[in-house]
Amino acid sequence: MSEPTNEISAPFRLSVIITTHNSKDWTERAVRSILSQTDPVGTEIVIVDDGSTDETLSHLKTQFFFEAKQGRLKLSETDRCGDQGKLKNLGAARSTGSFLSFLASTDWWRPGRLEALEPALHRHDLVFFTPQASMQSHDWIRALIADPWVLSSATVIRRSLFEEIGGFPEGYSGRILPRKIPGLEDYELWIRALATLVKEGKRERLLISKNEHVVSETHPKQLTPFHEQLKLIKQIISLFHVAPELPWKYWPEIARGVAETGRNWVKKWRL
Repeated sequence: MSEPTNEISAPFRLSVIITTHNSKDWTERAVRSILSQTDPVGTEIVIVDDGSTDETLSHLKTQFFFEAKQGRLKLSETDRCGDQGKLKNLGAARSTGSFLSFLASTDWWRPGRLEALEPALHRHDLVFFTPQASMQSHDWIRALIADPWVLSSATVIRRSLFEEIGGFPEGYSGRILPRKIPGLEDYELWIRALATLVKEGKRERLLISKNEHVVSETHPKQLTPFHEQLKLIKQIISLFHVAPELPWKYWPEIARGVAETGRNWVKKWRL
């Protein structure tokens, strides 16, 4: 079994990056759910505010003054851009942990998250969590192409792997789609990360586990049929983005994935 890469000793082992925009109450809940954990890992929280106008950062500074002063909570603000890949990369760059987790501002942790996660960090570079009790596959790349089953807010990736694959895509300028058309930045990252581990013969450094501690919620504004259709379109775009980087044997699966996603989009559009 290959050994994990050596890591530089740092005060925090895990960095949780949260991007937010005009969601101060949701973000406060997410932060509280992390800070209330029993923490055998050593966890910092990095908030990247995407040009909020509801005084999100000042509110968080007031609510979590001690944690901010001690350096466990880092707050930063950018001009409004809406590019989630760019915002998450910015949060990763400002973090110090050997492992990275990206929690949506609308999501939160149940007690016991860090205690359950800590053993997995010793020998794994990528930890996927799924809603199912168990999943079996001889080819996880193929399975992920067929269905984006990974819970992004629960996934944990080793920093060295994250940096090796270049982080999240920011917009897009590709060979198949020449203009900058964004896909699902997290979906693309997980496929690239998984493909890298497989290519380097490090399949054992992937762990897939049932999610029991991360609660994912959707903002009411994103529950509309339009947002559901937009997500399916972005899923198709993402498959086009990653296709040139994968072995040709996956291209038929990508074609099937695009076709199936397209059929689902048509069904939702007709509804």
